[in-house]
Amino acid sequence: RFFEIGPSLGLAEDQDLERIPDSSIERALPRAVEVRNDRNIEMLTPYHRIIVDALRKNESMEAGKLYSEFRKLSLKQGLPDVGDRAFRKYVNKLSRLGILKAEGRARWRSYSLAGS
Repeated sequence: RFFEIGPSLGLAEDQDLERIPDSSIERALPRAVEVRNDRNIEMLTPYHRIIVDALRKNESMEAGKLYSEFRKLSLKQGLPDVGDRAFRKYVNKLSRLGILKAEGRARWRSYSLAGS
């Protein structure tokens, strides 16, 4: 199966192809997701970045432990302390952006970086 393409730069054009095969898209998709996530992370607030950094150091963290680490790192960076409601908003946004993966419910929820 092929997808029709318009004017573009890159592999298909280099090979003088009018269509991009599915196999090329499947090979490129993981890198495209990584680039998208990197760009999303660049646009985040320092609080969002703290959560991402904490999860880079730990493969997966339960919500309570992540919140404790978040507060510790926020204060260490001289940021004002924020409550658990703001923290939940930050992790929810990161989940919606596809940067975090949440598993479980309520107190038993754990977070990890998507794709890890």
